[in-house]
Amino acid sequence: MTRRIIIGKQTRILQPRITSDAFCIASNDILINPNHYKNIFANASQIIVASWFRNADGKTDISRSSKLGNMIAELSNKNHERIILLSTDAVFNGQTGHYRSNDKAAPFTDYGKAKLSIESALPHANILRFTVFGPSYSNRPLISEMIMQQQPVTLFESEYFSPVSTHSINNFIMLHRDGNIQSGIHHIASDRISKAELFRKISKLIGVKLNVKSIDHATVNDFSLIPNEPRFFFDLDIEIMQLLSSIKH
Repeated sequence: MTRRIIIGKQTRILQPRITSDAFCIASNDILINPNHYKNIFANASQIIVASWFRNADGKTDISRSSKLGNMIAELSNKNHERIILLSTDAVFNGQTGHYRSNDKAAPFTDYGKAKLSIESALPHANILRFTVFGPSYSNRPLISEMIMQQQPVTLFESEYFSPVSTHSINNFIMLHRDGNIQSGIHHIASDRISKAELFRKISKLIGVKLNVKSIDHATVNDFSLIPNEPRFFFDLDIEIMQLLSSIKH
């Protein structure tokens, strides 16, 4: 029996805690040939959805992302409790911050709109909203990799968020696998911090000098989240220490 299905290339983020029983599916394959996956879905105990639909030019396609969500709902036979949807804090517009899981979503980016369209198709799934700072297990560098690689960065002094390490997302998935999570929208968050301050904090702990391209003091969007359960709130310093531990190993 297939234990879990992982949909989308972005799920390489979960690599450290996902074993050989994982089955990876590209999102466009599901839309083109859904019948091929009926048996796989029928036997999966856990379905992890991380992708959204992007066209060949890399641009987000909101309409086809919605169709992707609907197809996953159909293939899972409406048994959404098996599904973990890796969503984003970008389902909010960032005008107020400190968002709770029952706050009305109002995305202004195509990425946020695409993710929200998939959420809407899977209303009884385990929906995780979060943003991660590292470590990355894909080809896309996150904040920790940008610092270690000394990539030129812009420090946003007034952009606040509540990021977590990828380890915390992995841990949530393990809790779900073991039957310890109820379906619903879950905000996974750490202490609120500006992006500029997080760059400085990690840089100092790693001992790598920041390659600062520019500093932006403009008031920009605030995506900081408030978890709906205390156990999904993480101390940022502990999260960063987990990151450093993984780097050393």
